[in-house]
Amino acid sequence: MRWIHGKTQPLFRALQVAILGGLGCLSFGCVGSAGEELAIAVVAPLSASVGREVSVPLAVPVRAASAADASQETVEWNWRSLTLPDLPSRLRRPSLTTYTLGRAVWRWTPVATDEGPQEIEFSARILPNGGHGLTTLRFVVDSGVAAALFREPVGEGTTLDLRRQECVHIAIVVESSASPRVDLSLGGDPPENATLVPQSDTTGELVFCPSPEQVTADTIYPFVLLASDGKQTIQKAYVVVLVRAT
Repeated sequence: MRWIHGKTQPLFRALQVAILGGLGCLSFGCVGSAGEELAIAVVAPLSASVGREVSVPLAVPVRAASAADASQETVEWNWRSLTLPDLPSRLRRPSLTTYTLGRAVWRWTPVATDEGPQEIEFSARILPNGGHGLTTLRFVVDSGVAAALFREPVGEGTTLDLRRQECVHIAIVVESSASPRVDLSLGGDPPENATLVPQSDTTGELVFCPSPEQVTADTIYPFVLLASDGKQTIQKAYVVVLVRAT
C-alpha cells in the first residue's frame, strides 16, 4: 500500500482548537521532544454512504506561544487504506488538505464497490525532529439509499471580507428522501458568535460575526454542519476565512 501525504501550507493560518475540543484525542500520548508519541484527534464521520463525500477533521497538538509561532511548525500527515489497496491510485482518490496549528481534513467520496467496513490509518509527524503518532479510523460505507445530503453550501469554505461586512451569511439546504423535515445544528464546539438559524423544514442559515478578539487571534474558523432526518445524521466540514480590514 502507498502512503499519501501532505505538508502544512503557509497560506493558511491557525485553525481553531475549538472544533476538536471536547472530542478527545485518539491514539497515543501527547506531543513532546524528538521521538515521543504524538496524540492524534480525529472526528469520525457520523455516516458514510456511496456517492456522498466523507469529511474527517484531524488535529495534533503543537507547542507554540502564539499562532505566529505555530505557523512555523511543519506537520507531515500521511494516510493509507487498510481495506482498499487500490484507493491511493484511483483517479478519484481521497484528498488530504493540511493547515497550520496541526490541522488537516481528509475527504473521500466512496463508490459502489467500497460498500462495507473500511479502515483508514492516519499518521502525523512534526518536522524535523518532533513527535509522531498513528491512529486507525474504522467506519462502514452503506449503499446510500434514502440518504440525506447537503445541497448547499457547496465547496469547502468561503471568505468574509471584513473591509466590506462584519458578518458572513451561509445558506444551508439539505435534501432527504426519507423525511420532509431535517434538524440542522453545529457539531463539536463551534466558534463563539456563530448561530445556525432554521428557515424552513430543510433550509437554514449560518451566521458568523467574529469579535475583534477573534479577528486578531485567527484568520481561519472551521465549522461542522450537522443535519438529521430522524434516520441518520450527516455532517459537512466548512471553513470561513477572514480577510482583515487592515
